[in-house]
Amino acid sequence: MDDSRKQPPAVQQGNPQPAATRPRRTTAGQDAISAGLRALWAALEDEPVPDDFLKLLDQIEAGQPLPATPTPEPDSGSVSEQDT
Repeated sequence: MDDSRKQPPAVQQGNPQPAATRPRRTTAGQDAISAGLRALWAALEDEPVPDDFLKLLDQIEAGQPLPATPTPEPDSGSVSEQDT
């Protein structure tokens, strides 16, 4: 019987270890980025949910109509021909 049928595709193609079991190569820069992202996520998890968002979720759960979203007005900070 052919042994290649029993092995994962990565091993069949000449790779000694499947991708899931190969050790990752990291650099000090990647470690610093990972640590920074973990710290940022931990701080984000500690943030309270805004009251407006909680009210909106309550309205959705209660089946109440949601407030209309205001349409943004054109940029009033732009310079018109009259201003020049």
